[in-house]
Amino acid sequence: MKILVIICSTIFLILVLLFQSLSFESVNINELEAVFIYKFLSFVYWPKKQKNITLCVIDRTSLKDYLLSFNGYHLETQNLIIRTLPLNNINKPQLEKEINKCEVLIIDKSIKNIDNIISKIKDKKILTISNQQDFIKKGGIVEIFTKNNKLRFKINYSLAKKSGIRISSKVLRLAEQVL
Repeated sequence: MKILVIICSTIFLILVLLFQSLSFESVNINELEAVFIYKFLSFVYWPKKQKNITLCVIDRTSLKDYLLSFNGYHLETQNLIIRTLPLNNINKPQLEKEINKCEVLIIDKSIKNIDNIISKIKDKKILTISNQQDFIKKGGIVEIFTKNNKLRFKINYSLAKKSGIRISSKVLRLAEQVL
């Protein structure tokens, strides 16, 4: 088991370094972000061990189609299940019920009322990831962004820890900023 973790960690670090050195002229940014999210989840540990990790993405976001391609993939001993949440329910009580079924919530920068969504899930054990500027300052856990044509990320570690979500120290060292 230790060897598997070391191998996965090494592969993740190599991929992050590779992705940071790629020019975005040759790679679709949405595809790159989706691959990053998938690899990132291999280094996240939830308080309760479960068979499946449900990643929810709000419909009609730029990452949706790329993330759906990872449906059924494995994260160590867990399966990754991708669910889409309909955009037309974004302000309705039904959305909160649907979000409660998620371990990971992707909130694309195209979603206008991110603050409203964050307020509904702030006390839940849900890993939130977004490509919106200042996302971690608004109460999100992981913010993905580009800097000098390279993919970077920031982590609100204190919020993750408060939610019971553990993020590997190997990933924390690679973060541009850790709050």
